[in-house]
Amino acid sequence: QNITSIDTGEIEGFSRWLKPFGDGLLLGIGYADNARTLKVEIYSEEGQSIDPICSYKKEKILFSSSYLTYMLDLENGYIGIVFKDSNREIDHSDGYVLLHFDGNKINVIVEAYFDRDLGEKEAIRSTVIDGYLYIMFNTEFRVIKLP
Repeated sequence: QNITSIDTGEIEGFSRWLKPFGDGLLLGIGYADNARTLKVEIYSEEGQSIDPICSYKKEKILFSSSYLTYMLDLENGYIGIVFKDSNREIDHSDGYVLLHFDGNKINVIVEAYFDRDLGEKEAIRSTVIDGYLYIMFNTEFRVIKLP
């Protein structure tokens, strides 16, 4: 009923959506300058403007645009995304990246590749519990100890 708009200025690429990510912050997951470059970006929302704070990019990959496949832990600043990497010259190019926003920048915590095709990407789920990353797909799951 009360639709408003906010000036974002010039931001490269586009986000599939923006999600509140803490006090006055927005998380955008989408594409950078092309449809094969993942861009994860944190924005500051102040008054009538949105300003980029930091971003993470990974080129030559495909990733799901389904919100349900992302692992978002707003309380701890985790962002997890499954992807298919065309940079790798082997058949096993399905991977997962776990990012962490520390308040200033986005850091890669885990980047893992799997020994087989993970199948339906929209069915993959993940979570972090007690220092371990759990990735569940099809009829199995993987556990990765966080550094």
